[in-house]
Amino acid sequence: IARLKITLYVNIISLFTYKAYYILRSDSVFKSVDVTYMPVFLSGLINKISPLTLNIARIKL
Repeated sequence: IARLKITLYVNIISLFTYKAYYILRSDSVFKSVDVTYMPVFLSGLINKISPLTLNIARIKL
């Protein structure tokens, strides 16, 4: 049986990411899982993409 794999995109400044990292490292359920950690800076990614725009004229209220 092939080992399960998880890729965790680690937002460097996120408390929630730290909690996920901690659980993946310490919980015995994940001992047989290959985990790949990909560090990202989420606010940097958000700044690189354009903001969501809505065409208000097309929305029927």
